Formats: sequence, structure tokens, C-alpha cells
Amino acid sequence: MKHLYITGFMGVGKTTFGKQVASHLQLPFMDTDILVEQYCGKL
Repeated sequence: MKHLYITGFMGVGKTTFGKQVASHLQLPFMDTDILVEQYCGKL
């Protein structure tokens, strides 16, 4: 598996669930909210 995308409404636990799944699958976790903030220089 190369990529797994988790989508949903705000506040439903995507980040929490994503971190747990990534850890279980031994894959890196990337939060697109953080990536966009870094790209835009807002972090």
C-alpha cells in the first residue's frame, strides 16, 4: 500500500484515526492541514 486517504467533516477524528492507522501499518502520517499551513507560511 502506498497511500491511504482519510476524508470527512471537521472534528470527526481523522487525525487521531490516521495517526493510529499509520502507526499500525508502519507508514508515515501526513496531515494535509499542516502541510498547507507550512506551504503558505502560516505555521
